[in-house]
Amino acid sequence: MKYYVAGLAFLAALAFPCSLAVAQTMRRLAPNVVLAMPVAADMASDGAAVVADMSGPAVHYVAPDGKQKWSLTAKGSGPGDVLRPYRVAIGEGTVWVYDYSVRDVSVFSRSGKFIRRVRLSLALTVVDDIVAIGDSLLAVLGTTRHAGHENHAIHVFDGMGVHKRSFGDVAFAVDRTKLSMSGTGTLARTARNTLLYVRKGPYQLLEYGVDGQLVRTLPPPIAIAAVVDSIVRIETNDEGRERISSRAAEIRFPVRAVPLSNGLVLSGVSDRGTLRWWLHSPGDSTVPVSLPQGLSPSSWNPKTCELVALTELDDEPALVAVEGRKVFPSTNINTMGCKQRSFPISQSDLRSRFFLVPPILKPRNFLEPAAMAAMISAERTT
Repeated sequence: MKYYVAGLAFLAALAFPCSLAVAQTMRRLAPNVVLAMPVAADMASDGAAVVADMSGPAVHYVAPDGKQKWSLTAKGSGPGDVLRPYRVAIGEGTVWVYDYSVRDVSVFSRSGKFIRRVRLSLALTVVDDIVAIGDSLLAVLGTTRHAGHENHAIHVFDGMGVHKRSFGDVAFAVDRTKLSMSGTGTLARTARNTLLYVRKGPYQLLEYGVDGQLVRTLPPPIAIAAVVDSIVRIETNDEGRERISSRAAEIRFPVRAVPLSNGLVLSGVSDRGTLRWWLHSPGDSTVPVSLPQGLSPSSWNPKTCELVALTELDDEPALVAVEGRKVFPSTNINTMGCKQRSFPISQSDLRSRFFLVPPILKPRNFLEPAAMAAMISAERTT
């Protein structure tokens, strides 16, 4: 079976009004870095961040003060090179980069020094997400054809890529081929080093320990049945060629959940192209919250009480931090385990009235695994 990339089918970009209160408490991280196609970002507990730019290709490390510290821009498949950086994760003293093209994980120090490249001992057909637990464990969300683990979504490896265990159910799909295109969901690390798994269908929010034990199940804000088979459209022409495209703008499906402080969780759903968000409390109560359309939350900084996200500023992709007290105005900020803090905002970092939904950011929220899956149309022949 062969897949041929037919080209980018960019989703239409729409302008949405943005709350000025939110905009005025947003700061741009690493403003000197030019991003082309940022597809993933992660933040450490000390406030340092890393972002993967798939089109650069490049990986940028941002210090806790918001300034760029170093970048990986060597294009290639050799040690320390990046070709299609697709997922990134920060450990205590390391940065992990999954390269979509070579399907390996490269490990760097926090200072940018190349340490090693590892090939995961359990072959995965698709990698949706990676999460570093300390510097010795890597949790990978994805699918495999390996007997005994084909129905598992979370796979834990040691620092050398040796498989330790697998657990968590993959998203349900009648057509497993579509599962490799839509992805099984997203994965995030909580403040207590557990794993928050968003199962794409049926919609579930599940927290696991790295040992595979289920810690808690969060009630989803809305019920969504299995979506994998409906999110991908496969059409066959008269010549027997199959054209694959996304139906992300036509259906409802879960997107990334971001663990906050003290057991709070921000979860999201794409509702026929519109993102909707909810805040979950440790007591399982759920309240809707309003975020600007086009803001793609990645992680939470408990020290500054900011939501770190990818978005678009001045018509360019950007990594930003938004004050939590403006994102969650009805929540007592002290219950989130952080102090109120404000940062001066340069007017050049803000768009005056609107945020534009950036089509290049769609892969992160819509079709997670395939390297531009929500935007690429492909032709398949058998």
